[in-house]
Amino acid sequence: MTRALYIKLGAGDCWAERAFATGVLPLGYSDVSFELIQIALNQGFTAIQAFYQNRGRTPRIATRFSNEVREFYSAGADVLWITFVNGSLWWCFAQPEVTEGPFEGINCSRYRQATNGWSNKDVNGNQLLISALRGSLTTTAGYRGTICSVNDFEYVDRRIRGESTPEVAEVRSARTTLISKVAPLICGLHWKDFELLVELIMTQGGYRRVTETGGTQKTTDIELVLPLTGERLFVQVKARLDQSTADAIIPDLLKMADGGRIFIVYHSGPPEIKNVHPQVTIIGPASLAEHVVDLGLIKWIMGKTG
Repeated sequence: MTRALYIKLGAGDCWAERAFATGVLPLGYSDVSFELIQIALNQGFTAIQAFYQNRGRTPRIATRFSNEVREFYSAGADVLWITFVNGSLWWCFAQPEVTEGPFEGINCSRYRQATNGWSNKDVNGNQLLISALRGSLTTTAGYRGTICSVNDFEYVDRRIRGESTPEVAEVRSARTTLISKVAPLICGLHWKDFELLVELIMTQGGYRRVTETGGTQKTTDIELVLPLTGERLFVQVKARLDQSTADAIIPDLLKMADGGRIFIVYHSGPPEIKNVHPQVTIIGPASLAEHVVDLGLIKWIMGKTG
């Protein structure tokens, strides 16, 4: 991989779905004939620049059009192509051969075959969401032309490889260590403090409590609602939980919830408890510790346990 190019897949990304499904890299410029391309390939792409200037385009626009067609024809198989569609970064490498004429279902003038198709995931299988990418890269999507160089090549290269800078890797390692240290503190909480911690995590996630914590209810400790959607959430808080206990309480919770989502939260027990009900989520100490770190509740935990 030597460099990266951004390409817009038709006006309003109208070719994107078909291009992804069939693994092609399409280009417009239908006014540039096959004969003119041959002249450009043999004599230089200034022929295309002259063509557009003769049709009334400004020298700057004519040069841009010429450069974009040149990039499409001359970029090697080791050049990374990217685009931004439906909230994701998509990428591919393309075979150097250019086929003239439209591709089935795409009203383009010429196309290249993507070497291994298009992908919106890194090499580890993680989706490359635009929201998780730095702005210096995603602003490329605002380019008003068709093809341009990607200035942040090293960054996009790392993201596709699933790699991080040494600084980010060090911070990630420190976060993992911190989470492992927080989990035992959670296990040492008094049961009332543990209930409060669960409530703090849920409410910081946007839910609003509609019942008091604990109380005399037979099964549910906390009932919450998401104000924006009205979605109900029922939380059963357990200091200890094992597989047999989970299997015993889930049927009652499902009846009581009547379609609402159910969380069973515990701090002591096996690291993983099996659950076949999509309506039910079981959260143990490791996941809780991760939420504590990410939501900035470390000082609260230290105050309660120190």
